[in-house]
Amino acid sequence: MTAVQRGPVADPDAVRAIAAEAEAADGVAPLSEQFLLGIEGDGPHLVAPAGYAGVVVPPAGGPGAAEVVVAPSGRRRGLGRALVTGALELVGDGGTVWAHGDLPAARAVAAGLGLTAVRILLNLRRPLTGAEPAPSNPRACACAPTPAPRTMRRSSP
Repeated sequence: MTAVQRGPVADPDAVRAIAAEAEAADGVAPLSEQFLLGIEGDGPHLVAPAGYAGVVVPPAGGPGAAEVVVAPSGRRRGLGRALVTGALELVGDGGTVWAHGDLPAARAVAAGLGLTAVRILLNLRRPLTGAEPAPSNPRACACAPTPAPRTMRRSSP
C-alpha cells in the first residue's frame, strides 16, 4: 500500500497532482512550501498511488515533522491513517504531523491515533478597501534617530 522511499520521489508530478486535487476539493493547500520542495529531496517519503507523506528529520537528530495528503479518490479507505502511522514512526518521539486546515477527516484520523492539536495557526486577513495608501516617497516617512548603544561595564567590588 505504501512504501518508504529515500531520495527523490520517482514521480514528483504525481505527488503534486495529488496535492492539487486535494486542494481543489478541500479549499486549502495540504502541503507547505517546504514539503512541496522536499518532494524532490532525500526524504524520507511515504508514497502510495493516492497519497503521500513527506517527513523532515533534523540532520542533528531530534524529533521530525511530517505532512500528509490523500487524494479525494483515495479517501475513506484507511490510507490517511496508514500514512500518518508510518510518518509517526519516521519522525521519532516528540515528532509532529501538520494538518493544513481544520478538516473533519484530518481530525478523525488524529483522534483515532490518539493525537491532539498542540498548535493552531490562523491565517488572518482584512480588506484593503478604505485603507490609507502607503506613502510613495520614503522621505515622507518620519523616522526618529536611534540613540547609540551603551557599553555596560561591571563595577569592581
